[in-house]
Amino acid sequence: MTQQDIMMAGLRNFAEHGYEGASMAMIADAVGIKKQSIYTHFKNKDALFLAVCEECITQEMDFIQMVIESQQNYKELFERYIARYQHNAATKFWLRMMFFPPQHLYDEVMDGVYRYLDAVEELATDMFAMAETVTRDVPPTILAQSYLALLDSIFVELLYGDSERAHRRLEAAYTVFARGI
Repeated sequence: MTQQDIMMAGLRNFAEHGYEGASMAMIADAVGIKKQSIYTHFKNKDALFLAVCEECITQEMDFIQMVIESQQNYKELFERYIARYQHNAATKFWLRMMFFPPQHLYDEVMDGVYRYLDAVEELATDMFAMAETVTRDVPPTILAQSYLALLDSIFVELLYGDSERAHRRLEAAYTVFARGI
């Protein structure tokens, strides 16, 4: 049993049950240890939760950077995020916490959310600044913000709807976005 094992079990429990629904006992059971053993690695549930948040920020940033650097078209990030949400506990957890952070940890979680959003916006701005096929009468920062508004709409559909609804939203919104650039 390692700290990483506890974090992975915490991630799965927080992703499935939210902060309020997950318990240290559930997490300990998932790892196969006694609840008290978790406290050797984490001061409390809040500390475990925040450590999981930081790990997810890193994973999601790595994913976005990899996709943006390798994508064949601007739509690929959205399509890959829809697929990722279906199969990746870190993505499910992170999206849920971005929109519904535990109230008592709101400031700490939102600090991470804003770091994540600022970094994603910077990557998208750089992507549009280097693109030769986009309109030059709209600054790259505005294109990036518009692009991220599409990503936000996909996130909302994934949280409240399902992948089919997210795909429909993507097709409609991206059609208008692509014609604009």
